[in-house]
Amino acid sequence: MRELSEDSTGFLYPPAAIQIKTLLKERYKQGFPIIKEIIQNANDGGAKRLDIGVSSGFDTASHPLLQCPALFFINDGSFRDEDAQAIRYFGIDLNAKDSAKIGKFGLGQKSIFHLCEAFFYIAHSELLRGDPYRFKFINPWANPTTDPKQPTWKQLTVKDKEIVENYLSNQALLGKEYFILWIPLRRKEADNNRCIVDNYYDDRLIEKDFPKNMGEKITTLLPMLRSLREVHYWLPNDVGQLQEEFHVSLDAEAECCSYPKSEKPDRKDIPKMPRSLFGYISLRNRNAQTIIANYAGREVILAANQFHQLLPSPPTTLDDIKKSTHWPKPYTKDQEGNIENLPDKAVPHCAVVFSRTPVQGEGSLNLQWAVFLPLVDEQSDVTEFQNCKCDGNWNYTLLLHGYFFPDSGRRYVEVLKDICEDRIYWKLPENENEMVRQWNAILATAGTLYNLLPALNEFCRRHQLYQEDIANLCASLRETKIFKSTTCQEYIYTDYFWVYQLQAEQSDWQLVKKTQKFLPLPSISEKIWSAFPELCRCAKEYCLVLSDTANLFTSCKPDNWEESDIQAILKSINLKNLFDQVECIDFLVNLLKLFSNSLTEKIQNCLKDVLLKVFINLELKGLTHLKDSLKQVINLIHESNWFELPCNDTQILQIIQNQVNILILPMDFAPQRKTEPKISGHDAGLIVSYLVRHSKTDIQQKETLILQIIKAIPKQEMVIFREYTKDLKFISIFNCHSNIFEVYTPSTLVNLQQQGLLFLNLLDSIKIVAALQAALKNKTIILVNNAIANNFLEEEIRGCNRSACLSLIKQKPELSNIEDRAKLLEELL
Repeated sequence: MRELSEDSTGFLYPPAAIQIKTLLKERYKQGFPIIKEIIQNANDGGAKRLDIGVSSGFDTASHPLLQCPALFFINDGSFRDEDAQAIRYFGIDLNAKDSAKIGKFGLGQKSIFHLCEAFFYIAHSELLRGDPYRFKFINPWANPTTDPKQPTWKQLTVKDKEIVENYLSNQALLGKEYFILWIPLRRKEADNNRCIVDNYYDDRLIEKDFPKNMGEKITTLLPMLRSLREVHYWLPNDVGQLQEEFHVSLDAEAECCSYPKSEKPDRKDIPKMPRSLFGYISLRNRNAQTIIANYAGREVILAANQFHQLLPSPPTTLDDIKKSTHWPKPYTKDQEGNIENLPDKAVPHCAVVFSRTPVQGEGSLNLQWAVFLPLVDEQSDVTEFQNCKCDGNWNYTLLLHGYFFPDSGRRYVEVLKDICEDRIYWKLPENENEMVRQWNAILATAGTLYNLLPALNEFCRRHQLYQEDIANLCASLRETKIFKSTTCQEYIYTDYFWVYQLQAEQSDWQLVKKTQKFLPLPSISEKIWSAFPELCRCAKEYCLVLSDTANLFTSCKPDNWEESDIQAILKSINLKNLFDQVECIDFLVNLLKLFSNSLTEKIQNCLKDVLLKVFINLELKGLTHLKDSLKQVINLIHESNWFELPCNDTQILQIIQNQVNILILPMDFAPQRKTEPKISGHDAGLIVSYLVRHSKTDIQQKETLILQIIKAIPKQEMVIFREYTKDLKFISIFNCHSNIFEVYTPSTLVNLQQQGLLFLNLLDSIKIVAALQAALKNKTIILVNNAIANNFLEEEIRGCNRSACLSLIKQKPELSNIEDRAKLLEELL
């Protein structure tokens, strides 16, 4: 090694390969990330087409690295002298002045060294000064002239260049202008005990380094690229000829991201923002099978004043921000080749794009944060990537783009994790790191997340997604980190919610202003609107949403129904339409369950009135098929508001129902009770009055009904009931004088009880009752049923025993003949 002079002030620089090795280990991953970097570079160059292929190598080439298998990339973009210079620089962003190029660090293309030790490029462009051709061999191990360990690795000759070009031209892969990147795959036998990364390949092994679904992955990238419209992938057959494995292409009318643009674009070239993105992408494989993916979204440019947190005074232009001493300034080179620092070219550009492809089997949702291209592709433990299951037969991708400052490996965005974990805070930046964090945070929240729901709306509208597919997608979105984060929700739901809005004419998923009132309903069909006409008014005044679908709104939604609206809905029910279909009464059941926490006394009375009309106006036979559903409705009313009769006499129900305050239910329609039934003295009196005067039921059944009613009357209400029924003949007794059953009024029984002539009808007192009756000349002994007597009469009724007989005889009633009196005496003794 040449010694430095004593006055030297510089470092000794190792070969670039050493720096590249560190770079690959710490920042850049192998596999598909390499493809992403190449795609980005092609797009930066304005390419419309990119070809990716594998070659078996050329036996006729003089350069040893052209004889081995290789991976190649061809694009039809521009190539300038500045690009020829940039390709040989390491860690200096020669594109820093050009905001039309995505690359930030001058490092991305170096990821190809995962595959090789050195590479070739060949370019033909009218933009090159002088000779339109440039072709070079780039070896990071070499000093300015030679590689001591690989002396045969010399510069690319014209003949070897032509071998490569002729091969690709014969495959019709070269157009008028082109840029070829030829990457000889690393082989163990050629490493000479020296390699950047110990990955070794041949023309077959390289395929294993790329994902099997590479075509699908590329499909999701194209909407984010300004110029690139198609990508082709080629593999050699058994005789070395290239065969197309797949190609991905945008449809002619597709609208992709229009940014980044150059610093001073033509005014006519600047699209209005926000701007819709939409289109179709076809993926055709070697078997001529075509998969059509569709996408849609939205891109925006944030106004400078939205970055007021970055400066002490609100900025009016982006230049105001870039003039900050804390704004990042990457290294670049001026026209004289001197290193300089220039403000970073970042533009406050954001986009959200949804895309989907059909899949056989279980669907999924991939959420990926991006700086135009996704940062991470398949790592589930980072904020930048998340995969969720999604019902249905679609694989969805959601790209959340911002012109962020990512890490130099383009895998992470500082501050995203803090946002998603609700640890974000705002402060005036005091250094470059804080400036970067705040810039990233504003783009992610006020830019990307804010536009997520409008982008979803664009996607669903453009491609007319089925309601079921939208519901499945929304259910998956709700499982993502951003939709579970309070901070993210604040920005996603700044102005809108995304809900399935119910309307009489047509229900659909809608983007609805969050200032609207959102009220839940159960599943609803067209027939429901005619059965509940007041819902049509509510649908115009409020936003009615399905309670059991994956609406995208905050946890405090939906709102609660007002008592007045619930009353209005119940009062408006069209009974004929309601009971015309089982689904209508089931809707009422589910609706009331939604209201279960709001069923005030007024609402219960409204519901009771509805049921009163049902049992008054409709035939019970016609309601039999709705019996179980009606029981569910009744169960939602407090049990004190209804009372069941052990009969199904339609006439009883229809006549009495209008007169009583309680809901009278037929036995078959009464649900299982949790408490003992109760009925007021007034209502019980009305029912018993009707049963006594009008019912055609037999005496025994009538007595059973009355007994059930009496048992349900609270003690404090019995006075009212007794007063109401005192002159009604409804109490069955046994007349011991005539030996027949008769019906008496309560007042008669009270009078008999006062005379001591009323006793319980007990089996063990039959003999003494018979003897007492025989001994009385003008008095009649009356026996009454125990259940009726003790639940109705105010004073306790006793059985006819020795004490009761003596009490009656003490009143000195007129007695019969001596023989009958003797028999009574025998019973008493």
